[in-house]
Amino acid sequence: MEPEPRDSESGAGASSSDGLPRAAVAKLVKERLPPHLRTKPDARTASPAGEFLQMLTSEANEAASAEKKKTLSEAHLLGALRKLGYPQLAAECEAVGEAEHGAQAARVRA
Repeated sequence: MEPEPRDSESGAGASSSDGLPRAAVAKLVKERLPPHLRTKPDARTASPAGEFLQMLTSEANEAASAEKKKTLSEAHLLGALRKLGYPQLAAECEAVGEAEHGAQAARVRA
């Protein structure tokens, strides 16, 4: 039996129909989208997107488990993208991640 959602907007405390934690998916989407873009809460785990995220997290989880890690890292997700046949997407995500890390470092120095 799945827990009831506490917050209908973010889905905090609930799992979507595909088993992904809604709050984690919402946070990931919010962090990765440019500030001027928004999504509807139900669009975050729509069927094709949810299926893709399920495959991606499954592959990343296998990699983390093989390393005896409990937390998925950026490296696990990038490796999963490559293993699933999305090397170009992995490269683009890596570039965005590097740019974000640079921006964060600049904010810390300022």
